[in-house]
Amino acid sequence: MAGYTWTSSTTYCDTDTHRTSPTCADCETPGQCAGCQRTIPAGQPHRICRQNGEAAHPGCEQAAADRWGPGYW
Repeated sequence: MAGYTWTSSTTYCDTDTHRTSPTCADCETPGQCAGCQRTIPAGQPHRICRQNGEAAHPGCEQAAADRWGPGYW
């Protein structure tokens, strides 16, 4: 996980938000965990990568970092 910084969040965009904008400050890839690739439901605690804006379930940060490799952003 070296090189990636994560911020906790429970604010996850709903479909109304994304009707006018495909992305927002809390989720660069709405609804999908960057680590396990499963859905992150609205309101579920998750982590946001400060470098690339992608979201992951708590505990999936390492899996996301492994998929990205160093310097993904």
